[in-house]
Amino acid sequence: EFLYLWNEIPIVLTFESDWRKAKAMFMSIVQEATEATSQRARESLKRRPSRMLISYGTVTATVYTSVVDQGVCLTMRFLTEPRRRRGVQETLWEAVLSVVDKEADIDLAYPTTRIVNAGLAPLLAPTSDRG
Repeated sequence: EFLYLWNEIPIVLTFESDWRKAKAMFMSIVQEATEATSQRARESLKRRPSRMLISYGTVTATVYTSVVDQGVCLTMRFLTEPRRRRGVQETLWEAVLSVVDKEADIDLAYPTTRIVNAGLAPLLAPTSDRG
């Protein structure tokens, strides 16, 4: 009978990004985009709390912070109607990409490999003897 489900969008930023600034901006984006849905979910829970056996303390969207291999992961968590999930995700991603595009100190992370030359230059340098 509860017509909503939790959805999450993880966004991984580089370690060098201003993740606090990004988190505040993403929080604003996700709360604004899902405010009406959160309100409808809250009203639904108030009307039939015992029938649904759901005890959500809060149904407002939020952003969680964690660290992954590539950087800082900011996960937007929000309620959505199942059939609107894809559209809401698209709206949120476009807003996030606009922020990343405009803010010089916020960058998306992706899997990378770094090679550190720790005195191995003679071994890595091309020679005329090698074919």
